[in-house]
Amino acid sequence: ADDQYNLYAGTSAGAASDADTCYNVGLGYQVLNKLNSGDDNIAIGNSAGYNLTDGSWNVAIGKFAGAVLTSALNSVMIGCYAGWKTTDGYNNVMLGWRPGMCNTTGTGNVYLGPTAAMTRNSSYNIAIGNEALNAAGTATDNTGGCNIALGYNSGKDITTGNNNITLGKHAGCSMETGSDNIALGRLSMGTGTVTGSNNISMGNGAGTDITSATANIFLGTTA
Repeated sequence: ADDQYNLYAGTSAGAASDADTCYNVGLGYQVLNKLNSGDDNIAIGNSAGYNLTDGSWNVAIGKFAGAVLTSALNSVMIGCYAGWKTTDGYNNVMLGWRPGMCNTTGTGNVYLGPTAAMTRNSSYNIAIGNEALNAAGTATDNTGGCNIALGYNSGKDITTGNNNITLGKHAGCSMETGSDNIALGRLSMGTGTVTGSNNISMGNGAGTDITSATANIFLGTTA
């Protein structure tokens, strides 16, 4: 360790570290390369935390995990390309292969699973499962926040929709701009392109044909 209690190992790791950069751990090629005032960070893996300058209390483990972070705080990014493009978002947790990869400024998100919310830039979402909340297009298209999606492909196509809850394989997977919807069960609200809001569907295949309808309740298999 150096005089500031930093531990760096690897080519160009901690290259910019100076007297007010303290208590950091950086292991790997170009890890924490630009850090010059942030404290209490841990980065392990090729270019993990590479661009972090004054952010603190972050954990980035994996190739390019959190590589573009600059002033981010209190974030955990573990896995290849986890949170790769996040710059100054804070309080994010991203675990898996490419979760939250295209997030830039989104804050307070929890993304767990391969490509969970990979193409989203928004805040206060929870996506758990392979491709949950991973909409098509780019992060500038997918800005809906405060969504909860659990399960494979759950809520996958939500773009600008907010405050939705989708639980189950393919639940709400064709939802796009609709908000305040609840879809529980495999393929619940999972076929039609949902732009309507304030709908509830519970059961295998319930509400699959909802599109622009609002304020409906569907209960039971294929209801």
